[in-house]
Amino acid sequence: MPYQVMPPLADAEYEALKASIQETGFDAAHPIVVDENGAILDGHHRKRICDELGIPVASVTRDGLSEDEKRDYAIRANMASRNLNRKQKQELVDKELARNGDRSDREIGSLCGVDHKTVAACRRRLNNGGES
Repeated sequence: MPYQVMPPLADAEYEALKASIQETGFDAAHPIVVDENGAILDGHHRKRICDELGIPVASVTRDGLSEDEKRDYAIRANMASRNLNRKQKQELVDKELARNGDRSDREIGSLCGVDHKTVAACRRRLNNGGES
């Protein structure tokens, strides 16, 4: 799953989402978003749950995006619906710095939902061999 950029849901979160979908059905107002090849950009957990429950899902295709744009879309879409803890956000920033360290601290911060100072601190830590 190349665009599953977020950590997996905790068991309790997954079960709560599953119970919600089982009770109300799939919310077509929030379709699964895929690329032109069918790779999921947003909605990995919802798709998996619907498959488990045998519920059909609606999807929308976003085509014409570069690989970087697909990953950025996946991050932005998931940041809007996920509450990550400090360590999870730091890991996301670390991955983005490794993927494209030429981006500014502000750009990566905006993408990952953190302050640019947090990105700068992660960048310094990584440049110092991972030491705090």
